[in-house]
Amino acid sequence: MTETKGDEIEQVMKLLGRTAEEQCLASAYCAATYSYIIHEVLGEEFGTEKGSQMAVAVPFAFGEWAIKVALKQLGLKDIKQVEDIPAMAKLFQQVMNTFGNPCVITESSNDRAVVDLIFCKNVMLGVGPWDRYIDRVRYYKETEGSPEIGYGKFCSEFPNMCGLGDKVDGKLVQIMCLGEGSTCRTVFETRR
Repeated sequence: MTETKGDEIEQVMKLLGRTAEEQCLASAYCAATYSYIIHEVLGEEFGTEKGSQMAVAVPFAFGEWAIKVALKQLGLKDIKQVEDIPAMAKLFQQVMNTFGNPCVITESSNDRAVVDLIFCKNVMLGVGPWDRYIDRVRYYKETEGSPEIGYGKFCSEFPNMCGLGDKVDGKLVQIMCLGEGSTCRTVFETRR
């Protein structure tokens, strides 16, 4: 990640005595912990099924916020201002970085962009006693693999959100917690 000079982020990082990467990891860990607590409390209060549905809605609220922050950071007023694949990949990267899941763009051209998620809160939960990694893998496999999970659906929907859905396809092509690779990889490419 690149630290932006002369703005609020740099000032906050100086106050905290951290790099942007260290803060991103700390924030991601906190978000994951809070997500688990929210899930547990709602499950106890409303039952497992209803509580789970309510807990899943929480990241969507954070996601809307992350999009607004990313747009501001890129100097855009609306997501529909994205005009091409490289700009869409940059916005996608910024959204995920803001959400606490750092991404890097590993390939970018007018016809194709590849964005690799290099750290995921979900994978971090795999080491906790409350989260049974094998159960999550089974769930993902039962839902026909990575394109069907929430993040995969977000990757597929992102071109539509940007108003480019008639020209660009988005797809999560590998997911790290299924052992498909060391990153979660999203590919945006011109529709054929």
